[in-house]
Amino acid sequence: MSDNHKRESTVQSRRGPGFGGGHGPMMMGPKAKDLKGTYRRLIQYLDVYRSRILLVIFLAIGSATFSIVGPKMLGRATTKIYEGLLGKVQGTGTGIDFNYIGNIILTLAILYTTSALL
Repeated sequence: MSDNHKRESTVQSRRGPGFGGGHGPMMMGPKAKDLKGTYRRLIQYLDVYRSRILLVIFLAIGSATFSIVGPKMLGRATTKIYEGLLGKVQGTGTGIDFNYIGNIILTLAILYTTSALL
């Protein structure tokens, strides 16, 4: 019993897993001396790429718009299917309007293809 006690006391305790020592306090970077001049030089540099930047912005807006419109159109198709089934079950309607749903599916296929290409 006394041997067990001696072994425990001779083992040095280790530190657990951690992030280690720090590298010191973080220092702030240098402050810009001429912000307006730097901004003007950046605009002059990007002026060469103006048409490309505007094209990318336009295509991103178009792609986002298509991604928003698509689910709304799917919702209209789902509603039309539900109304057709409900009318058929109740005996008041003619059933599902497949021409309307086909037009929505065709429009969605064009919309999603265009969105993917943008």
